Amino acid sequence: MSNGDQGWGWLIDAFSKPDTWNGAVVAMAGAFLFASLLLEHAADEFPCALCLTQRLLMMVAGLISLAGMVHSSRLGIYPVVGLLFVLGGAGYAIWHVLVMLIPDLSESCGPSLEYLVENQFGAGSMVEAMLKGTTSCAELSWIPFAAFAGFLALGVSLVGQLRCLAREMN
Repeated sequence: MSNGDQGWGWLIDAFSKPDTWNGAVVAMAGAFLFASLLLEHAADEFPCALCLTQRLLMMVAGLISLAGMVHSSRLGIYPVVGLLFVLGGAGYAIWHVLVMLIPDLSESCGPSLEYLVENQFGAGSMVEAMLKGTTSCAELSWIPFAAFAGFLALGVSLVGQLRCLAREMN
């Protein structure tokens, strides 16, 4: 058989290596972050506080995987720590959806980030807004659903990497 006749075997072989899964996480996180910046700057979709929190958690997960690629993809600590940030991001995406769909929850949110910046509130107020959400987080949007799907894809990839590492250890 020539190389062109091997079918999908090359892909299966590639994803039996932790490096491939690690690279997939870095590429997906970069693509998701690029898409969020494109929405913000090209489509004038200003992110709310919870969107920024999700973006930050996705960036950290991608950077952790990048550090794992640079240092050693065979160390299991990188995908485990990355998975913690991915789970946190997925949790914030779910919280964001709940704030949008259940009006009573949005009443616990604070003032918008713009208001906090314009009135010179401290960094503590900004962090609290990013953790709890703001009134602008209650506006209906498809972005938290897309963010959740992105975190799900990153989580599946990190679990795939952990499975490859476990197989290599046996």
